[in-house]
Amino acid sequence: MKKILIAAAVVGAFSGVAQAQSSVTLYGVADVGVRIDRSSAGTVNSLTSGELAGSRWGMRGTEDLGNGLKANFMIEAGFALDTGNTVANAAITAATPVQIFNRTSYAGLSGDWGNARLGNDYSPHFLTYSGIDPFGAASISTVTNHGIIAGLPTSNILGTNAATAYTGGSTRMTNTIFYDTPNISGFVGRAAYKFGEAVQVLPAPAVPTKSAGNAYSLSGTYANGPVLLSIANYEATQAAGVYAANSKKKDMVYGGTYDFGVAKVAAQIFSEKATLAALTSYSTRTTEIGVTVPVGAWTIKAQYSRYNDRAATNLDATAIGLGADYSLSKRSTLYARYSKLSNSTLSTMGVGGGLQGGTGNITAGSSPSAITAGLNLKF
Repeated sequence: MKKILIAAAVVGAFSGVAQAQSSVTLYGVADVGVRIDRSSAGTVNSLTSGELAGSRWGMRGTEDLGNGLKANFMIEAGFALDTGNTVANAAITAATPVQIFNRTSYAGLSGDWGNARLGNDYSPHFLTYSGIDPFGAASISTVTNHGIIAGLPTSNILGTNAATAYTGGSTRMTNTIFYDTPNISGFVGRAAYKFGEAVQVLPAPAVPTKSAGNAYSLSGTYANGPVLLSIANYEATQAAGVYAANSKKKDMVYGGTYDFGVAKVAAQIFSEKATLAALTSYSTRTTEIGVTVPVGAWTIKAQYSRYNDRAATNLDATAIGLGADYSLSKRSTLYARYSKLSNSTLSTMGVGGGLQGGTGNITAGSSPSAITAGLNLKF
């Protein structure tokens, strides 16, 4: 993929002293498609952005400090290609700053000992399940993008980790210290600790403690030849709201892939436990199996997932996802996706990311679906 390289040696020309070798790369993704949602609420046709991968632009840079040590930074902003919007339409005030680089923003050091950085980046938990899922993390067919049960927080199969689901979110972790180990005979470990930065208010016991919002995530991945095995967790201390104040929300995922050459199969299991504000238990399990088949310039994908609410009855669901990608070049891809949910008697899930998904307009027990096709360009 062709990049735009800006030589940092220009800085050295102005400073008049020798500079370490460094570079800055400008990159991005432009993704747009046509989408049709069908549900008990009717049919909605729309133009959407980020159905294969989120549209974004960013910059990353590296400075070689010598002896294998490097200084690194990355900033990345998401945008909607269909509208040009970069952030939600809201008043810009000192109290509500605009999060321009809402996807990634960090600085750090790396070397033979690993990679350490500070800021906002993907959690080890997210990198684990998105790396196993045949559809990654953006497509309507991926496990992490299947609707929301009305009135309940999101979970691994139920959405894209909205603000009500996690303090800071398990997709990305802000105000976080990250560390990745070097690759040791195929094994890579990741760790992340998030500062919730909550201010304790006394003496009211219902007010979240100063640990509210603190979170951590750990993962281990072994990849050798055709085999990949991964396990990861995410745990956060909750503020008041959907969850009981100061309670722990715990997520776990484990699974792997095996590449036969003609096809790569994938399987993973998610579990999630939390205490809701009404002090009721919230416990779910999601199982996914999938396959990826390369056929020349085509890549065919399919997956099946089963969501099981273990704390309530008749709130379960199954989902299927189908997809096809056609590579026009190394940077340009045509794609199509289809997703369908089958809700149990009381379940009201929709397909996430659309105008209907998670809006509460889905009739309990119905089977909503969505289809999308578009173009993804990398630069």
